[in-house]
Amino acid sequence: MEKLYIMTYGVSTHYMKFKPDEFPKKIEDIIKLIKEKNISFHSTKLKKTGDIALFLGLFFGFSKRFIDIMKENEINNFKEYKIKISSPKDCQDFYYLDIKSFKPDRYKKKIFMKRLVNTNPLLIIKSANNYFKYDDWGGEHIFMIKESGTLFCTEKVKNIVKKNNLKNFRFRELEIKRHLF
Repeated sequence: MEKLYIMTYGVSTHYMKFKPDEFPKKIEDIIKLIKEKNISFHSTKLKKTGDIALFLGLFFGFSKRFIDIMKENEINNFKEYKIKISSPKDCQDFYYLDIKSFKPDRYKKKIFMKRLVNTNPLLIIKSANNYFKYDDWGGEHIFMIKESGTLFCTEKVKNIVKKNNLKNFRFRELEIKRHLF
């Protein structure tokens, strides 16, 4: 069984974080504006850049190096969009990744357990206080759950990031349980 992880940015204060130069009328429009190249961002702290950065506390930007390394390893279930960065001027490029996502049957524990009574043995993934079925995941090495900012990856991605010494990543293994009802 494949190990799965939550992939996020490191908690170090040594790395840049970004905010938009102008806030859009609706925060939900940010991704659309990035894809259309109609929004730019600036660093809130002039620090060093990693290979993953947090933008507005909502989504991640990834370095070109990260994207190239993933593609070299045949992990390419995403489309990248360059994020416009106004400052610092010499900042490396970051990209928003439009990652394949799925909408699982997702439940709070109590409801989930009630609905699964009298079913076959089931593998369940716990993420925060939500539970979803292992079978809902399509086998992608990098994936997201729709309507969630949580980014997931396989052990392969984690190992590639570590092997290539990509900066500012943090991984937390997901709990996968086998339930018999």
